[in-house]
Amino acid sequence: MPEALSSTREGPVARLRLDRPELHNAFDAALIGALTAGLERLADDPHVRVVVLEGSGRSFSAGADLNWMRGMASADEATNREDALALARLMRTLDELPKPTIARVHGAAMGGGVGLVACCDIAIGVPEAKFGLTEARLGLLPAVISPYVIAAIGPRQARRWFATDAEYARQPRPFRAPRPLVTPRFVVVEQGDTLQRLLSRYEEGVEIVAVRTLEEAIAEIGRLPAHALVLNDRRFEHASLPAQDLMALAYGTPVVACWVPGQTEAADRLGLVRYLLKPVSREALLAALEALPRPVRTVLVVDDEPEALQLFARMLTSAERGYRVLRAPDGRRALTLLRQRRPDAMLLDLVMPGMDGYSLLRAKSLDETIRHIPTIAISAQDPSAGPIASGALTISRSGGLQVQDLLSAIRLTAQTLAPPDRLDVAPDQARPETTDPAPQETPRG
Repeated sequence: MPEALSSTREGPVARLRLDRPELHNAFDAALIGALTAGLERLADDPHVRVVVLEGSGRSFSAGADLNWMRGMASADEATNREDALALARLMRTLDELPKPTIARVHGAAMGGGVGLVACCDIAIGVPEAKFGLTEARLGLLPAVISPYVIAAIGPRQARRWFATDAEYARQPRPFRAPRPLVTPRFVVVEQGDTLQRLLSRYEEGVEIVAVRTLEEAIAEIGRLPAHALVLNDRRFEHASLPAQDLMALAYGTPVVACWVPGQTEAADRLGLVRYLLKPVSREALLAALEALPRPVRTVLVVDDEPEALQLFARMLTSAERGYRVLRAPDGRRALTLLRQRRPDAMLLDLVMPGMDGYSLLRAKSLDETIRHIPTIAISAQDPSAGPIASGALTISRSGGLQVQDLLSAIRLTAQTLAPPDRLDVAPDQARPETTDPAPQETPRG
């Protein structure tokens, strides 16, 4: 014999489903006992925060099973009293449950079904839902459910509906309440704080929950739903989350995986020993040079801004440590000086016209005679922006993507990453070459 009640869990949300669709989920002694036991079990479960009551098939619940009621007519007084007390215990257990309860109503809710709805803290019905206290058709008045229905709709309305067998359907006017504003919530997994800072800076009104491990993220989403789980991890830049971890995520939470490096990671990726953000203090600059494994005497400073070249040269020469400073206004001049003068270290601006710092680093890495020269980046460009941002973006979700979800994701991604104005730019637009000035050298201070 199939079970009359099914129970499922989605994170902290427990669902109890009346499962007698062939009888419109009408309840008898067995269903009353099973529902009462299920509610008592959930009341003691510390992992459950919300209980949803729903019905299978076309109806929420048609109330008491007529065959069960016919059997009660021939039963003795003690049996009828016991059945009435069991129903009363069910209603009281649902009404006093120490967890929020939600009635998810579709189709018909009649008689005792209305009692179940009245005992829940929140009732949500589809527009086609119908309600009726139809005991009057049998010459009866609601008894066990009446205290809860009166508390839900008030004495005046209760007298009206108790004494008639009318059904209540939706109001003809559309629902005009404003939609609630939901704050986007992202759970971010990363070892540093690079992506957290980006989201906080550029995304207003977003709640960011930072965790260090995937296990912490799964637990946090199970505690409270999130719009997305964001992984800032090199391991998942080109691969989706393992299937077992996806299945552990509650609510079908989408997973966005990327790799946005911070200063240390950016330095490693570019072959740098340090990455310093402008403005750079004299103390930070000197400390970075002193931390190099070999003594430094000659320093090449590369920057397209004359003021910056002069400032860094002054910082180095005023330190009274015998630094000899070479200066280059662009990458081509710097590459020439690297090959000719072999400095002990290079201070490099990444964003410059012509050959920029990225191109210079690539050329340097291919030349075995200069690739060993330690380079410290000094740039106003945050390492999480520009050419050193994430090289890929992976989107996944437990259970996969439905067709409409897939098409929407493709459309929105294409609109974001390839807007029409970019498609109008000619691919061969190149900056004209300029005549490079002679390299400058600052004498030892």
